[in-house]
Amino acid sequence: MKLQIKKDSTNVTLIVFIQDSSSTTGAGLTGLVYNSASLVCYYARPLAAAAALTLATQTVAGAHSDGGFVEIDSTNMPGMYRLDLSDAIVATGVDSVALMLKGATNMAPLPLEIQLTGFNLDNATPDVNVTQLSGVAQSLIDLKDFADAGYDPATNKVEGCKVNNDMRGTDSALLASSAPTNWSSLSITAGGLIDITQAAADKVWSTAARTLTSFGTLIQDIWDKATSALTTAGSIGKLFVDNINATIS
Repeated sequence: MKLQIKKDSTNVTLIVFIQDSSSTTGAGLTGLVYNSASLVCYYARPLAAAAALTLATQTVAGAHSDGGFVEIDSTNMPGMYRLDLSDAIVATGVDSVALMLKGATNMAPLPLEIQLTGFNLDNATPDVNVTQLSGVAQSLIDLKDFADAGYDPATNKVEGCKVNNDMRGTDSALLASSAPTNWSSLSITAGGLIDITQAAADKVWSTAARTLTSFGTLIQDIWDKATSALTTAGSIGKLFVDNINATIS
């Protein structure tokens, strides 16, 4: 029979089945009491000699008593007995312990193997190993208070971090390039264009849609202007006239 019990548990009581060795059907042995002839109980912890658990009188619903031994119900549960362990059997220091009940007439020896665990497997809210959580004892209430209060840079510190020097893919990546000196005063339109003044745009090209006129008569028009229409001093037409009319020496 194998069981699991938390180390350092107190007042441990077991329900065990003792088989009748004379039965060919595997029936339980009835009628045993704590002082039945030759009935004994021993236990052994790893690397230690076997020690006796002295059996004592007990009742089915009685308070725990080390070594207490009593039959549960010979009619409805033949072979089932209550056995009270001493605290020394499940004390800390080892991970398992073995027991044996034996010796009574027609009794098949009953070995018991108990795994001693560091936590209670039956606990609906098991203990948390806070040492691995933060290196120091830390209650969950403190953690909840921290979450409720929120992060405060003035009191909540980050132990260390690694700075990404290349800024690749970050909002500040542009700072590492050659941006215009007036970048902060510009804005981007919904269409993705840099927003400049209308007057500045007109100096480059009229912002209204237009089609270039035909070049077919442009050369003739320039020639006519140069030879007859332009009389302003310093103009190309005036220079032509003055030089042609000048006295040839």
